[in-house]
Amino acid sequence: MGTEIMDKAKKRNLGIMSFIPLSLLLITLIYQVSTFGKTVAQNGLNDHLAMVEGTKDHFGTLTVMYGITGIATLAVLLYYIVHLLRLKFMPVGSKAVWVVFMAVFMPLAFPFFWYWFIMKEPERLAVKDSIE
Repeated sequence: MGTEIMDKAKKRNLGIMSFIPLSLLLITLIYQVSTFGKTVAQNGLNDHLAMVEGTKDHFGTLTVMYGITGIATLAVLLYYIVHLLRLKFMPVGSKAVWVVFMAVFMPLAFPFFWYWFIMKEPERLAVKDSIE
């Protein structure tokens, strides 16, 4: 059984990390909606293919943006799951609930997990050596 040091700088960095996937998703959605708005302004809403045309013109950019967002979200999810499974003080049932909550509501769940657990954790945190 080990100890992990959770100083203020590490907690702050994890807080920033928890907001990155949500920020990337919002930026990507704003970009997609703005391209859709431009297409609607040019073609009007009568054209039922307005969304398809707007997405087609920016498909490469949207693919990269959603790809980066997905990779960042998966990385934060995996990091938080490993962190959660290593905690000694939390019962297994609570861990399972949090894993399911984060998996279902990602990336919205990450700031909540950070605030409720990481922000309030003691500086010296008792953790398991592995995720058993």
